[in-house]
Amino acid sequence: LYRLRFLNASNARDYSLRLSNGDPMIQVAGDGGLLEAPVSRSAVPLAPAERVDVVVDFRRLRAGAQVELTNGLGSGGTAAVLRFDVTGTRADSGRVPAKLRPREEIPAPVATRRWDLMFATSGTPEWQLSGIGFDMDRIDARAQLGTTERWLFVNNSHRAHPMHIHGVHFRVLDRSTGAVHPGERAWKDTVMVAVGETVVVQPYFARHRGRFVFHCHNLEHQEKAM
Repeated sequence: LYRLRFLNASNARDYSLRLSNGDPMIQVAGDGGLLEAPVSRSAVPLAPAERVDVVVDFRRLRAGAQVELTNGLGSGGTAAVLRFDVTGTRADSGRVPAKLRPREEIPAPVATRRWDLMFATSGTPEWQLSGIGFDMDRIDARAQLGTTERWLFVNNSHRAHPMHIHGVHFRVLDRSTGAVHPGERAWKDTVMVAVGETVVVQPYFARHRGRFVFHCHNLEHQEKAM
């Protein structure tokens, strides 16, 4: 058994990670820590800035076997990510626990905020949050230390946006396109919002005072005022 942590450090590329032999990967953690229980996944989506921890079981493979990690969203030179060469076997390499970390209690939300993800073409074209571009001197949300809120990311644009909040972790509460996947139920700080989708998250402002930014982690969108 190998525990691997994947970080999508691409500026804009999305991944759907798969093993070439068809075996599942067992997800045990996300951006901010362990899941309540492991989740078996045949494909692991990864938006820019997202992290995921998985356990891969090589024990049934013989020495000399090769397994590739591929990107199901890639083509040509972007489809192959890395290759594992199996050099030996160990039957006693451990196990994945059935339970990982209890879900902690947090305060109920005290406010609801909506952020419309949009592209403005009047004047200088730019990506915007609720009709405004980034301004270092403007504060858009004044959250109280020790509270949680409900934030709605509403994607009215023609591109998907991996939304990222600095300084806090959040829980993904709802997706308008379907149920929240068990692999997204760990603490997160980045969430992909598809075209036409609304994603509801619950940030917990638990530890840090001061100013923080939140933004789309597609770097081209971020640099264009989002």
